[in-house]
Amino acid sequence: MDIVRVKRILQSAIRAPSTHNSQPWLFRVTDDKLEVFLNPKYILPFADKETRDLHISIGCMIENLCIASLFENLISSVSYGPFEDSNKLAEIKLIESNTMPDELSRALFQTIPLRVNARGVFTQEEFPVDLFSKISFLNTKEDIFINFLNNREDIQKVADVTAVAIVDAYNEIGFRKEMSHWMNSNLSTKKEGLPGYSLKMPLIISLIIPFLIRYFNIGPLLARLNKKSISSAPLLIVISGKDGANSWIEVGRLAERMMLYLQSLGYQTSIYVGSIEINDRYKEIQKIINLKNRPQFIFTVGHIPGKHRVTPRHKVEDKMI
Repeated sequence: MDIVRVKRILQSAIRAPSTHNSQPWLFRVTDDKLEVFLNPKYILPFADKETRDLHISIGCMIENLCIASLFENLISSVSYGPFEDSNKLAEIKLIESNTMPDELSRALFQTIPLRVNARGVFTQEEFPVDLFSKISFLNTKEDIFINFLNNREDIQKVADVTAVAIVDAYNEIGFRKEMSHWMNSNLSTKKEGLPGYSLKMPLIISLIIPFLIRYFNIGPLLARLNKKSISSAPLLIVISGKDGANSWIEVGRLAERMMLYLQSLGYQTSIYVGSIEINDRYKEIQKIINLKNRPQFIFTVGHIPGKHRVTPRHKVEDKMI
């Protein structure tokens, strides 16, 4: 396998979103395949007890990888575990192809380096009548489902549940300690974690936020800020499906495809999974939407004024074993 081409593909793959920008993936290249592993170092026992978000993050990365491979004249064939090594999640064969990428693939690929998890208050707007059907067309799995919430009452209910979940989380000292580890100042040179600017923090606040989170319970304040942002969203999307590593990876792949597509159209997206990760709050989301399946991923869509900067990434070489 041509390592130079693989590294170019991985440059796009690692632009995927991940919980706290932890980038929990590792790669191994062999003669005939690319192997994907989770790095157990990045398991978050308080924020992601079931490792759902970790697997979804890796699914987002695999989707980027598959899109990018098309532009190296390669088609990706992905197979999932379980494997003998429990940290190994997927094997990807890259097969030579003369197929030209279609217009959608080009739009997704061009958006990968620009994709950002936007934060702030959304402007109010109406969406084109055909947008939901175009998004739904991106879903190729019969056991994964998409729900669109664009009525103010339901979005407000989800915002309320999220706020309560955030308060619950920050009441735990262990969660606050874990979260503080991932917060970086605007001046930080760290390649993982959340720089303050990604959360719209001024420089001074970003310098002290790790200390504040670790030693003070600022959960109620953060709950109000998140509630305000979610409540303002003109559209909220919920992806639901089965529990389990492979299902979560597929949820991540679909989520990334959808977020890239929406951002290629000029929208911003913002991920909010607190309501489905903290305690059993996800059951309240099920009631709001009348879901039979487990909600696995939630994000909002619209336009948020202001600049949105991408978060840093480790070098590809640092993620290869």
